[in-house]
Amino acid sequence: MSLALATAQRPSPEASTVRAHQIPLTVNQRLRRAFAYAHSPEALRLVAATHRTKGRRRLYPVEAVLAAIVFHCLKAPDRLLFTDIAAELKILTKSQRLKLGFPINCAMKYARLYSGYRALLREIESGTCSVHNHELEADPRTGDLCPCPPTCHYIAANLDEFAGRMILTSIPATVPIPTTVAIDSTDFESHARPGHRSIDENGDTYWSADHDAAWGYRTSTDRRPTSRFHGYSTHAITGCPSVGGEPIPQLALGIAVRPGSRGSAPAALSLLDAFHATGHRADEVLLDRGYTTASAENLAHPLRDRSIRLVMDLHISQRGTRPGPRAGTIWQDGHLYSSALPQALRDLEPPKPTDTAAEKALIHEHFDAREPYRLVPHSRHDDTRGTQRLKGPALAGHVRCPNTPATMRLGPAVPTTNCTRGVPCGCGVTLTVPDTLRARDRQHLPWRSTTWALSFARRSLIEGLFGNIRYNTTSMNRGYLRVFGHTATTFMLTLAFAGYNMRHLHHWYIERGLPDPWQIELDEKPHRHEPDWIYRTRGP
Repeated sequence: MSLALATAQRPSPEASTVRAHQIPLTVNQRLRRAFAYAHSPEALRLVAATHRTKGRRRLYPVEAVLAAIVFHCLKAPDRLLFTDIAAELKILTKSQRLKLGFPINCAMKYARLYSGYRALLREIESGTCSVHNHELEADPRTGDLCPCPPTCHYIAANLDEFAGRMILTSIPATVPIPTTVAIDSTDFESHARPGHRSIDENGDTYWSADHDAAWGYRTSTDRRPTSRFHGYSTHAITGCPSVGGEPIPQLALGIAVRPGSRGSAPAALSLLDAFHATGHRADEVLLDRGYTTASAENLAHPLRDRSIRLVMDLHISQRGTRPGPRAGTIWQDGHLYSSALPQALRDLEPPKPTDTAAEKALIHEHFDAREPYRLVPHSRHDDTRGTQRLKGPALAGHVRCPNTPATMRLGPAVPTTNCTRGVPCGCGVTLTVPDTLRARDRQHLPWRSTTWALSFARRSLIEGLFGNIRYNTTSMNRGYLRVFGHTATTFMLTLAFAGYNMRHLHHWYIERGLPDPWQIELDEKPHRHEPDWIYRTRGP
């Protein structure tokens, strides 16, 4: 065989990999899931708020319009436009449209679909989707409002909470929601092309037909350099498994859309509050430097008030050695150490993204060598006073120090400090540290230690979520939506994320040979999927 022929028959390196595609939902599965979503309690509250007793009756029920939008999102479309939704509905049979809630003898018209969408949007834009239809009662002991009866369709005015409730509706109750979450943001460019700076009648500045859109900065990636964009930042929250735990699907648990790229820390707090308002609880959050460089009053203090632990990467301004609250102690990279910490372990450089796994593990071991010199908790945290009692490493038995003679009897495996007897050091002290002291730089795990690296590595799940919605399974980039305004963009992105959740749940469980949670929820018969994997090797 000639060399040219052998080269032509040999698969390319790209073709030799194993590639898995998303397992698509069938039309009937999409119909049932869209109908179930539009008739969920959260969706029906919004639908009930649009009900009017005056005027001509709508030909398209509002819940059917909502189901049609979700039905289109379940297809993983490249664009979420009402022209595409109407075109897809025209292809369906009358019986299939009836399953979405449309009258059987009505023709599909774009204007009627858009009218139903505008009715939904008007209630959301009003701030409160619906007022209480009953007298409010309060608990005489606590003063808290009593729960509303099932017939009340009141919806909270917070747009982030509304988006979180609508997105969590796409996740069946049988799917566990973890208590560790990760938050990050991605840019979403407005479809409106920016032009000259203009002033509206209220004195606000706008740059395009989308008056709510603003300028923002996006960091560089392997796809593009650092640049500006005109549109919104989509802050999303996702769940993370425990360290070393079983993998979980990458699902969106809520979004907060903000014009431009400002206000990251308030957006993160709003996401957490909205997540708690839905009945779930987050006790640990993973954040990058885009959030943690905010002042302590804007992020660290509110998180501690909410009893949420923080795992974060440190900016260069948060690193380094600084004097401690008592003689003989130092702050090193956000943690309190004895001044006996060797100079060789102080200014350590973190691993680079291009380092190999072995090189990163070795650097983490260097950071682990600091641990014997760190002050550790002496008692439980005082929640009332907001303080923590700490004890030195010698009192904890982690080092041998001449100023604490009892520790010199410890075995040779315990490191010996270079402290001078009689010179004050932090090895044998006990002190009370308030939570407000250097709160911006502190976290419960030592920065860049092995335990920190294993915990912070889970933040890659939020990056995977953005990779799925923007490039892998959906294309939520410029042109995906062609609606203008903050509320309209948030509402349509909410339904797009809800559709992603239902698609991803189906793919994630079916790929592992498990029943789709929505399949159990809707009592569907098991569907036999053809293998969707392509295996190619370099064999003959």
